[in-house]
Amino acid sequence: MNHCKRLMVRSGVRLLSILLFSAGLELLVGPAPAMSAIRNAAPTCVGDCDHSGSVTIDEIVTGVNIALDELALGRCAALDCNETGEVTVDCLVSAVAAALNGCPSIPPSSPTPTATATAPNTAAPTSSTAAPTATVTPTVAIPPSDCGTFLTLWGRIGSGDSEFHDPAGIAVDGTGTVFVADSGNNRIQEFSNDGTFLTEFGSPGNGDGELDTPRGVAVDRDGNVFVADTNNNRIEKFTHAGTFLAKWGSAGNGDGQFSGPTGVAVDRDGNLFVADRFNNRMQKFTNDGVFLIKWGNAGDGDGDFSNPIGVAVDSDGGGVFVADHFNDRIQKFTLTGAFLDKWGHPGTGEGEFSDVESIAAIDGDVFVADTDRIQEFKNNGDFITTWGDLGNRAGQFNSAIGVAADADGNIFVTDENQRVQKFVCP
Repeated sequence: MNHCKRLMVRSGVRLLSILLFSAGLELLVGPAPAMSAIRNAAPTCVGDCDHSGSVTIDEIVTGVNIALDELALGRCAALDCNETGEVTVDCLVSAVAAALNGCPSIPPSSPTPTATATAPNTAAPTSSTAAPTATVTPTVAIPPSDCGTFLTLWGRIGSGDSEFHDPAGIAVDGTGTVFVADSGNNRIQEFSNDGTFLTEFGSPGNGDGELDTPRGVAVDRDGNVFVADTNNNRIEKFTHAGTFLAKWGSAGNGDGQFSGPTGVAVDRDGNLFVADRFNNRMQKFTNDGVFLIKWGNAGDGDGDFSNPIGVAVDSDGGGVFVADHFNDRIQKFTLTGAFLDKWGHPGTGEGEFSDVESIAAIDGDVFVADTDRIQEFKNNGDFITTWGDLGNRAGQFNSAIGVAADADGNIFVTDENQRVQKFVCP
């Protein structure tokens, strides 16, 4: 379906959907099931987002907008359900109903509706306010270059498979398997490269294999998984399948101790780098947890830190990159901790940062999760491009938290919309 036809269909679907809603949703899936489906989706903010006990017109319009974005991405019922080459009214009704009744990839919505409403002369049956008209908005935030083109997304709030509660760090191994630190659920989830759930490991606690708000994850060439067990102030090491192998660290500021370890990264030799956030330093260990070196102090000078959160090691051995959170900059070091370079300062322009969160580096390129966008740089700090803005639609972010890159040019981002998004950067 070409772009113009898609826009015509989306506009027609929205108008049809609003008419169906104004008739009490009885034409969609029946009066009771339809409204219960919207209310049951409330954890994803499709429904009673303000927890007032009722679904407002604005919330209904928001739900329709989110559902129809899913239709445009082809995740729910086919618009041409009869395979006649035409989009008929019955197909539109079926597709909207499928989306509103649990299309699995509907992302959570922000509390502020993305559609506006006007008041025509016909009264809606559920309030004295007239039936609203939805504003058609773009589905995908398009970056200024091919880098950052949206591919897919998965996740919603919850504790089941493929659900998240504050997803944070993310990593991709050499086979394309994606690992997500599901910090609020105290576990690591594994997915295929396209988002199919594979397995999970971890549970709340401080015993072997247990986790307390894990914020970082990394994978070495042998498939070993390293987790920054943040509130337990330690690192845990697991097999690729999630079997516990080792742990090290305790609360403190001595060698091998931590205060809120957050970001983790592995170099080609299997050495582990840890962003020791509240100690304002980096620590380096062998693959088995033997302390090697540390560097950094609190401050804003070269090699100083103010809450370092993210760390990455370039796949080509080009250096160690640290997301220096409150200094709003990236710092680059040698593998032994010698300062090399820095870039960035507070702001929202190109190459500027606002509480930079995490970082990924591969083949000489550096990707930075910067609030509601991703910025790409060369490993010398030269700005390349940026994509994303605030929102809950495909290609938008609500505080981008974790970022990872694979060898095929795919970029994976976690954000507070409780999901993972996948982009391509050829």
